Amino acid sequence: MTHAAPADPVPSRTDPTVWRASRMIGGPWGRYAVSTSWWTPLRVLLLLAAFTLLLAYGEKAPCADGSWTGNKQYTHACYSDVIPLWGAERLDVGAVPYRDNAVEYPVLTGGFMWATAGITRGLHAIFDTQDAGVLFAMVTCLFLAACGLLVVAGTAGAAGRRPYDAAIFALSPLLVFHAFSNWDLLAMALASCALWAWARSKPVAAGVLIGLGTAAKLYPILLLVPIAILAIRTARYRAAIWCAVATAAAWLAVNLPIAAGYYPGWREFYSFSADRDAEASTFWFIGHYLAKTGIGNGYPPGWSPPGVAVAAVLLLALAGVAAAGLLAPVRP
Repeated sequence: MTHAAPADPVPSRTDPTVWRASRMIGGPWGRYAVSTSWWTPLRVLLLLAAFTLLLAYGEKAPCADGSWTGNKQYTHACYSDVIPLWGAERLDVGAVPYRDNAVEYPVLTGGFMWATAGITRGLHAIFDTQDAGVLFAMVTCLFLAACGLLVVAGTAGAAGRRPYDAAIFALSPLLVFHAFSNWDLLAMALASCALWAWARSKPVAAGVLIGLGTAAKLYPILLLVPIAILAIRTARYRAAIWCAVATAAAWLAVNLPIAAGYYPGWREFYSFSADRDAEASTFWFIGHYLAKTGIGNGYPPGWSPPGVAVAAVLLLALAGVAAAGLLAPVRP
């Protein structure tokens, strides 16, 4: 009997790193090896991501009770915005984001926080011995983990005949440390699925997902830049225009009702982002610290980089992306 090779490219044959690693367990996939019908590449990737997300949950668990004495959140590298914002955003007392409390996140993330807070209060009424803040963290991690799996699915779908390329996300150490540091996985899921839709020639669906992603975090809007570059490169503009229109429509559909009803709370994200100090993890902060304070001289006061400088760096980065897309010998 002749056995056909798997339809999808096998990483142990096509990727040099995986090929070398596979030698520790017997070598790459054989010519006559048979793949089972159930263990598709996507299911393998989802299993790998689930394992990584479990590690991520364990990494944050020491900080779940909010008892952060002696800078425990830093010494154990388990800090998460989810823990303090349960009380700081008054989610613990049933406050509705934007209406009752100005929230420092775009509306879709605020809605995500409100929904998980409502589920938390319902569960806490049943499991009243469990700390409500810990329960909120658990519920948030559960839904963010689902978003993480969507990121894997979207990335694998966009990769076409190289689905295992998504393993670079599914097994990333950064996912262990930061999957549950904030609510970014929501926007990442929408952005990844937008790329999947674009790869399947569905520009309107891609635009809707980009618009929703931008309503969760601002950065998915930047996906329109490479889409525009591809349109210029191919002289095919219709799909890019529909995508941009759908992006605007989806963003407006989510934002306009909140902005109309609770403008001060809705505006908080944009004013806060414009005025906030540079965070210690940014190159802006590191450069300023080294130049003004120096290593070993204590923690410097808050500092915001000049808006003109930030804009210039952003424009230079976008120009670099445009140059790469327009001048590459082979069209991306």
